[in-house]
Amino acid sequence: MSPLLSVKDLRIDYLTAGEPFTAVRDISFEIQPNEILGLAGESGCGKSTVAYALMRLHKPPALVRNGHILFEGRDVLSFGDKELRAWRWSEVSMVFQSAMNSLSPVMTIFRQFYDMLRAHGTVSKAQAQERIAQMLEMVGIPSDRMHAHPHQLSGGMRQRVALALALTLKPKLIIMDEPTTALDVVVQREILQEVLRLKDELGFSVLFITHDIALMAQISDRIGIMREGKIVEIGTTSQIVTAPKRDYTRSLWDAMPLLAQRPEGMAHAV
Repeated sequence: MSPLLSVKDLRIDYLTAGEPFTAVRDISFEIQPNEILGLAGESGCGKSTVAYALMRLHKPPALVRNGHILFEGRDVLSFGDKELRAWRWSEVSMVFQSAMNSLSPVMTIFRQFYDMLRAHGTVSKAQAQERIAQMLEMVGIPSDRMHAHPHQLSGGMRQRVALALALTLKPKLIIMDEPTTALDVVVQREILQEVLRLKDELGFSVLFITHDIALMAQISDRIGIMREGKIVEIGTTSQIVTAPKRDYTRSLWDAMPLLAQRPEGMAHAV
């Protein structure tokens, strides 16, 4: 089976007054159709830089120095403006780290969906309203909330709206950059269960980015570990969890709290 996405020898620099800073160092990986690939690592290791590069969202001083980003065999780095606009959201979409920052605070939820739908084809307001209602209900939000502004929704609902936006044009790949970081653990679990259900229903692939390797292990088919701009290990979730090859991967697991262990004298605590 041919990969949906193939990243080859990708290098990204940030240009400074002195020497350029290399944020991503010649990394390569693939994502298969209907696969969830997790990308884990500590803050500052280059995870989000990779995500933005895949969507061609970087602006100066960021610069892709080398490499290829092949989506179904087409090199995304060679796309012109028109081809890039048509490709984003219809074939690859992104759920950003903070829904409150990625959603416009002055526009209703309806308007934000409608503008995206209009940018990718001719659609009437009645058709848009029907599609938006369908997408909101798919992620567990009452359709009448499309007339609300983002600040009128809870954090979990805003993140569900962001997920619905990402799914509206039925893309083949969704990039999720720390999508549950600002949410409590109960809402995190609900969002992840929603992603798994929708993936099975719609058949898309996911690049799931987080520093929380334990959270990632719950949903990913494979996991890549990043450190200082490099992918230092990649393998199945089972292999990364039970038999990691690198000491750094083991240290990430050691940094996670062991909820099964309780302090002495707390054996009956719930």
